Amino acid sequence: MTDGSSDCNNGICRVLIVEDNTDLARLLERSLETHGHKAEVTRNGTEAIVVAERQWPHIALIDIGLPGLDGFYVARELRRIVPDAMLIAVTGRDDPEIRAAALATGFNHYFPKPVELRTILDLLDDWKSKSGCAA
Repeated sequence: MTDGSSDCNNGICRVLIVEDNTDLARLLERSLETHGHKAEVTRNGTEAIVVAERQWPHIALIDIGLPGLDGFYVARELRRIVPDAMLIAVTGRDDPEIRAAALATGFNHYFPKPVELRTILDLLDDWKSKSGCAA
């Protein structure tokens, strides 16, 4: 896949979920797909980067505390691969220093777990309307 124009024209967001908690990852994936988005789950940073190079996600939900490559590294790499993607940090730590570091790294948003699904869906809808991807 070289670009996301076909999905974008249909108002469908490609969402990359980078989460090592299997239950949470599945819940997010099913919920986003139920709302008409294409979601793909990866369990670690290395896998996320490989998938991002193939998939070119519009949006990525990234856990900060991943095994191996952490979410900060993943965010920097995704910024290189898909500079215009919306990156959302979803983490188990609500720490002002980590929040500041995440935003400085290139995340657009930072949410401590548990994040409300409605919050994520609202961000996707907002991103689609601003990026011209609305159906």
